[in-house]
Amino acid sequence: MNLGSLALGVLRRWWVVALVVVLWEVVVVAGRVNSVIVPGPAPVVGEFFSQPIFYLAPLGDTLATAAVGLVCGVCAGYAMAACGWYLPLLGGLLTPLALVLRSMPFVTLVPVLALVLGYGTTSALVICSVVCFFPTYVLVSTGMRTLPGGAEALFEVAGASRRVAFRRLVIPASLPSLATSIRISAATSILAALVAEYLMGTPGLASLLYVALDDLLVIKVWTICLVVVVVAIAVFVATTRLEEFVRTRWQ
Repeated sequence: MNLGSLALGVLRRWWVVALVVVLWEVVVVAGRVNSVIVPGPAPVVGEFFSQPIFYLAPLGDTLATAAVGLVCGVCAGYAMAACGWYLPLLGGLLTPLALVLRSMPFVTLVPVLALVLGYGTTSALVICSVVCFFPTYVLVSTGMRTLPGGAEALFEVAGASRRVAFRRLVIPASLPSLATSIRISAATSILAALVAEYLMGTPGLASLLYVALDDLLVIKVWTICLVVVVVAIAVFVATTRLEEFVRTRWQ
């Protein structure tokens, strides 16, 4: 595939993003907004490349928080879904608990976590994990209940134990749902990490954003936002590829 075909394929897939960038530039050039408040895309990109380490170092902290929170949330969600499959009565008790955890906004979690764990990275990780937990629990639970027709009866007739059925039937059947939950949670985990860092005052892009807002460094604010958007899109694309691979292999 030559470079022109590759560029055409990217444009065809991401034409909406390209349109937003073009409209952004047109609005700024036309003077519809104050360029001091809303700089064009070129100055924002130039700001990033003028001092990339200034943004990449805090980005590493944010990605680390998001990654750990994603792994912990996904593992907890999968483990809870597995417990619900083994013990249906327990599953009926876990679902309302999961709904309560998911419905609680960040601002109500912060004081409680601060009292228990203090204002720090641990509390930020817990917040990020809670956000990633719910999609995994719901989707994996659904995948574990939606087994291939007659498969569970076949295992029962063959005399397989519940543990064997879980290992050989339920886990493979739940993998596509797990991949979907990772795709949904991965990009969200970055936003959750930013919000948690902002509320907890931990190192990362959110603390950099706080300083930029406080000092009225508008160009830096827009650059941070652009970095977050680009990273979130990249994570979404990567997890989408992962989901496609898993569905091709196990569905």
